[in-house]
Amino acid sequence: MNLLTFPAPIADALRQSHWRVLVTGASGWLGQATLELLIQTFGADWRERVVALGSRERHWRLRDGTPVMQHPLAALGTLPHAPSLLLHFAYLTREKTGQMPIADYIAINRTLSQLVATAGAAVGVERMFVTSSGAVHAALAEAESPDPALLYGRLKLEDEALFERFAHVTVERRVFIARLFNLSGPYINKLDSYALASFIQQARQGHIAIHASRPVIRSYTSAANLLGVAFAQLLDDSGDSFVCVETAGDCEVEVQALAEHVRAVVLPRATIDRAPMGGAAADRYVGDGQRYRQLLESFGIVEHSLRQQVTDTATYLQGLAA
Repeated sequence: MNLLTFPAPIADALRQSHWRVLVTGASGWLGQATLELLIQTFGADWRERVVALGSRERHWRLRDGTPVMQHPLAALGTLPHAPSLLLHFAYLTREKTGQMPIADYIAINRTLSQLVATAGAAVGVERMFVTSSGAVHAALAEAESPDPALLYGRLKLEDEALFERFAHVTVERRVFIARLFNLSGPYINKLDSYALASFIQQARQGHIAIHASRPVIRSYTSAANLLGVAFAQLLDDSGDSFVCVETAGDCEVEVQALAEHVRAVVLPRATIDRAPMGGAAADRYVGDGQRYRQLLESFGIVEHSLRQQVTDTATYLQGLAA
C-alpha cells in the first residue's frame, strides 16, 4: 500500500509551521485523504496538530489502521483559539436533493457554511480551503430554471461568495477554492455513481458495461495532487488573498478510453460493451484547468498521469474489497 504523502517542501513547511489544522467532513473522501496526508507529515504529533470534525462524533480507522476520532462540527466554535488552517468538506452532496425536502437541503447546507465561517473566525481560522463544484456552470447558464438538479450548483456559488467575503475581512486571511470536476484516488466513495470507480468494480468481475449512448468526456486529477496544491496555496504568503480554480488533469478522456485504461490495469481479459451511439451532443464535464496546472507546476507537484490515477484508485478499491 502506497500511503499518500506531500512533496517534501510542502511537508517540511507544514511541519515547521505554527498552524493547527482543522478538517470538516473528515470521514468523507477528501477528509480521509487529508488526514492520511497529515499523519504522514506530522507523524506521532498529528493528534496535537489536527482536529477532525463531522456531522457527529465518530470513531474509525484509516486504511493503514490509524484510529481517528471525529468531533461533532457543532464543537468547532468551542475549540481553543489558535492560528489555524481549515479544510472545509462538510456538505450535503448533489444526490441528497432527491432524498429530503428541498427546503431542508438548502437550510442544512447554508447552516453548515455559515457555521464554518463564523465559528472558524472565532477560533482563529485565518486560511481556508473550500471545495466548490463544476456544477456552478449549469447553475449560471440556467439562472431562471426551477430544476432542482441545479440547486447544488447555486448553493456552491453562494459558498464561493461567502468565503470570498471571509477572505477579505482581514489582511491575514486567505481562501483557496477549487471547483471540482473529476477526481481519483484512495478513499473514493459512491462506487456506483462515479464512472472510474464503477468501471474498476465491473472490471474485477470481468465485464465493463458503458450505458452512455453519446460521447462522455472527462479529465481527472488525483485527490493527492488537489490537496498538495491546496496546502501549498494556504502556506504561501504571497499572491492573492482569494483564489478560485477549476480542476482538470493533463488530458481529456472519453469513457470508452477510460474503460480501456481500467481494463489494462485491473483485468486485461475483461470485456467492454457499450450501448449503440446516437447523435446526441457530447457530455463534456471538464474544468478550465489552466490555473490549477500552473499552481501544480509552481509548487513542484508532479501531476499524476491518468494511468497512475487508475492504478492508485484500483489498488485502494482492491484493499477495500479485501
